Amino acid sequence: MPLAALNHLLPERVHEVFGWSDLLRRTARDLVARGHPCRVVVAVDDVHLLDEASAALVHHLATASPVFVLATTRDGEPGPDAVRRLGKDHVLEELALAPLSANEVGAAVRRVLDGPVSGSVVHRLTALSGGNPLLLTELVDTALAEGRLTRSAGLWCLSGLWVSAQSLPELVRDRLSRLHPDVYAATELLALGEPLGAADVEAMIPAEVVTAAEREGLVVASPSGRRQQVRLVHPLYEEAVRAAITPLRARAIYRQLAASVAASGARRRGDVLRLALWSLEGGQTADPELLMRAAREDGALYDRDTAERLARAAEEAGGGLPARLLRVDALRWLGRAEEADALLGEVDLRTAGPEQRCRVAAVRASNLYFGLNRSAEAERVVGEAREGVGAHALCGAPEPGSDLCSELDALEAEFRFNAGRVGEAVDLSSDVLSRSHVSARTYADVAVIATIARAFSGQTDDAGTVVEGALDYLGQAHGDVSFGAEQRLQLSRCLAHLHAGRLEPAGRLAHEGYRQALELHAETPQGQWALALGQLALARGQVATARRWLQESAALIEARSPTLGRYGVAYALTFLAEAAALAGDHDAVDAALTRADTLIPGTALLCNRERGRVWAAVARGELTTARRLSLDSADALARRRAHLYEAKACHDLVRLGSPKPVLERLDRFAARDQGRFGAIYARHARALAVGDGCDLSEVATELSGLGANLHAAEAAAQACDAHRRAGRRAGAAAASERSRELAALCEGGHTPALALAGEPLPLTPREREIATLAARGLSNRDIAEAVVVSERTVHNHLHRAYAKLGINSRRQLRSILP
Repeated sequence: MPLAALNHLLPERVHEVFGWSDLLRRTARDLVARGHPCRVVVAVDDVHLLDEASAALVHHLATASPVFVLATTRDGEPGPDAVRRLGKDHVLEELALAPLSANEVGAAVRRVLDGPVSGSVVHRLTALSGGNPLLLTELVDTALAEGRLTRSAGLWCLSGLWVSAQSLPELVRDRLSRLHPDVYAATELLALGEPLGAADVEAMIPAEVVTAAEREGLVVASPSGRRQQVRLVHPLYEEAVRAAITPLRARAIYRQLAASVAASGARRRGDVLRLALWSLEGGQTADPELLMRAAREDGALYDRDTAERLARAAEEAGGGLPARLLRVDALRWLGRAEEADALLGEVDLRTAGPEQRCRVAAVRASNLYFGLNRSAEAERVVGEAREGVGAHALCGAPEPGSDLCSELDALEAEFRFNAGRVGEAVDLSSDVLSRSHVSARTYADVAVIATIARAFSGQTDDAGTVVEGALDYLGQAHGDVSFGAEQRLQLSRCLAHLHAGRLEPAGRLAHEGYRQALELHAETPQGQWALALGQLALARGQVATARRWLQESAALIEARSPTLGRYGVAYALTFLAEAAALAGDHDAVDAALTRADTLIPGTALLCNRERGRVWAAVARGELTTARRLSLDSADALARRRAHLYEAKACHDLVRLGSPKPVLERLDRFAARDQGRFGAIYARHARALAVGDGCDLSEVATELSGLGANLHAAEAAAQACDAHRRAGRRAGAAAASERSRELAALCEGGHTPALALAGEPLPLTPREREIATLAARGLSNRDIAEAVVVSERTVHNHLHRAYAKLGINSRRQLRSILP
């Protein structure tokens, strides 16, 4: 209760006897007495709102009592004199609190929602709240209460706007309600059309209204290239105005916006898409060619619902087969593959030429392979179409090797890569890239496959050369490279850097690509870049960070392209299984691998799925099984010429303490590897095989220099063990400390090798493995099956372990080997 209110409740005799100063002293003494024997802390929120009497009490508590005062105030608020004196006289130390950063907003929201949150949600919340915790809380609570913030595939996402007309912050609602009607109408134009060029704004809104809006502090202009872009000053105003616009009013505004863009010639990037959409939203009939051009633009490619709507409108307006194919392409991305196949079945090809037949075959094959999971049928469709192109060559049609065949071959190369036939994908994509007649779209598509396939095979320098050549080819021979094509190429370049061990440039590309996807509200590319960021975090040993990125990737790709994105989702899940295994989360490992197997059965995506199984076995303590799986995986990958992942599988054996079976294989890979990992893997294996602690320490330094901290921590732990066995206690201590430092960067990740840096247990590797399984509660029979020995052997190993450790039961074993 404010002290001024207390003043009215006290009998007048109190004031006559004691006066205000005595009342302040008595209040302070009473507070101190209540806190005895601890020091009293008095917290005052919004101290600038206190009345003079309450402010006087706070001043007295801060200056003439042992009470500790903690007060908050807003910037620019004057407050009572007594409060101002506290700061001016330095009685209270002032600490300015900056708005929450995007990372802090993300951390806060994830903690409140208790789960992974889409980066687009964090991005928009940061913009809307300005980092203000109170507004952030209000936005999240309101969106949850109104059902707009929901969990989909384990990821928190938003549907629609953050605010509704009913849930607007009172301050925003009051400000908008006081605007002049003409000024409010200008905010509606900007809310539906922003950002608008200054020339467009001047053409649609009278100068005096623009001036009034600027005077109200509602609009802001900022440079964008050679143009001035005008938008509302805060995203919250945009959402508030849009939430209040009626459907009929919106139609009229969209017609006005479309007329303005059409009058300017729709020359700028994105104008065609905006003109087409605004025409449709305004209820106007658009030209089918305009609608199809819009459906091919980057913005529509990122929003397949919009692309399907545009293509359908184009077909209804007479766009014919080209519009039908665009619509089918959008439908398969949206997970409506059956509907897409039915639409293709309605196409009459009796009078179609070779180019039309080829395009229909390519679209149908892609839908069969990725949408309907009928890979054999898809490959047959491609083969028949290729034969058809060759037959038409006698009639003057383009010969094999032309763009018609190149488009089919590019699709075939993608099929081969996704089936795990990496070497075949390298060969076919290289052939297509060497041809002279290849369209820009086909060249970009095949360059992406060529880059990633080369990286998987260990040709990481060649992969970078392909990307550079593709960007140069597309830019010079076909004009400006579309943003979508450039993004796909940059993503493949990022993966090439990652697989080569160049983690810093890979990280820069991944974060920039993710940022651009957020700015464009493009959730499919956002999911693809999140997958790259998850792989990057895993390579660095950042286990928790990797899991967060990979969960976001799987959820976003599945949400935006439920069937066509199956390969992307499954790929993210295989890496997620590895990260969960490193964190010791057995349930998450099993769930991720089971889901990946359901999405993509068979040998596809073998490159990393088997590594997930390896580390799942490690997490269960089944090291013998893990080693066998690693060798089997390496053999299968070698047959598919995925030599980089073959080397990773071999290096997993080194990490698990069994370097001898893979020494020669890693030496061969190092001799042809174009990246940085090959030579280090081979050196690591050699050093461990001979127990060279000094060389293992140098391997740890090299891996740490690349940023691969978990692998470096393991090598340092193995160095510690080698030094200890050789009686070099100083070297063992140094390596142990280095391993602990590196492991601390790995966010809770743990592996068998890391245990070597701790206090050594007097157990052989086999005794440790069997003892670990026994500590987990497995019976002797289960252990025997897991490590492929007899029950009697398990019994003997356990008794020797008990004797060495001075114990006599499994219960005691669990306290030593948790």
